[in-house]
Amino acid sequence: MIRFHLFMCMILCCYTAGYSQAAEPSKAKISQNNYSKTIQLEGQKPIQKKKESSATKPTQAKAKAESMNDAPALQESEQLNESLEKATSNSYLQDPVHWFNSYTNKRNSYLSDDGVISKKEQEELGVVISESKSYISNSFEFNYINLRQNRNNAEAGKHLQEAIKTGGISNSLLLPEIAWIAERLGDVSKRNQALGQYESQGNLSGVQKAMATWSLNIVEPGSLIITNGEFDTYPLWLQQQKKNMHIVSLGMLEDADWLSKTLKSWNPGMAVPKNINSARSLIDFLLKQSAKPVYLSLSIRSGILSSYSSNLNPVGPLARLSSTSWNSTTALATFYLDASFQQYLKSGLNSNDPFLPYLANLLPGAFLLKTQLKAVNDPRASKAEEIYQQLKSITGKSIRQ
Repeated sequence: MIRFHLFMCMILCCYTAGYSQAAEPSKAKISQNNYSKTIQLEGQKPIQKKKESSATKPTQAKAKAESMNDAPALQESEQLNESLEKATSNSYLQDPVHWFNSYTNKRNSYLSDDGVISKKEQEELGVVISESKSYISNSFEFNYINLRQNRNNAEAGKHLQEAIKTGGISNSLLLPEIAWIAERLGDVSKRNQALGQYESQGNLSGVQKAMATWSLNIVEPGSLIITNGEFDTYPLWLQQQKKNMHIVSLGMLEDADWLSKTLKSWNPGMAVPKNINSARSLIDFLLKQSAKPVYLSLSIRSGILSSYSSNLNPVGPLARLSSTSWNSTTALATFYLDASFQQYLKSGLNSNDPFLPYLANLLPGAFLLKTQLKAVNDPRASKAEEIYQQLKSITGKSIRQ
């Protein structure tokens, strides 16, 4: 078996995850009449590429993947710096949309490579909010930011009610927040109802839904999937009832009670410590404690994934977490050589799908499969190579060999 050690420089930055784990929606086009298609991302932190030593070059016994193209880096331009200064000017404070965009740019600039904001920077953001209250406290933008900042604590419900008063319960920015809070409260029916309405408004793309379907097909019943945030969590929540599995979103780690309840529901009798407050502490705990299958979404930040490269085995949009060796050839072949997956690549893609680049998360597994099959002269190697080349063409990404 070829053991795959994962360099995750090529994995794209996450979509909007939990408040402490990902970039806030920015460049919001907010109006009283149209809340659909309201957000587009900017402000991801640069991913630092690691130097490759001769000891880490691919061999027949070991395949290492690395992108030839890094994810787009945040440019610290003069224009951005000016927008941050305007976040505290009275003229911007009195314009909710300008304030919203300046605040979210400021917050995104504070994100570390692992999606964490320091306590000091959180306090600075709190000051920006408090200074703005007297100007725009009755606006939807202000109430929405307050909701996002408190979505994992006891005040979430209060801020949700305030945001609903100014934005409406069917607002496409609020429906995910309703689902998020319902999940924390254990109300799966209300969670799925909100997400169903969100999907009916056209807010879940074909790629998101396809990734969720593939994930369900890959994992065994009783598995745990660690997701990054909204991009991969919401479509999985909607399909969760189709298979006995559990989902932990990194964006919810602030809610220790929810995390403990979810992990114990997945693995009854598990003693969950109270100090799990980061992706790394969760992964470390699961590596030591779990005999049940655990998978990580490849939408998780590359800085986190690369720390566990020797424990990750990519299969489609996921990577199986294991402290021991795992023969992945069968799982890889089942996924990539499936006729329906090949048909999707040929004719099921929407070139205008905003999440099309996330199909690059499928490249590590495709690269590993073709490498494994070639090593044993398996006749399926040519088909695996063809699929890998298709994914390269679709995403504009590749694996450095």
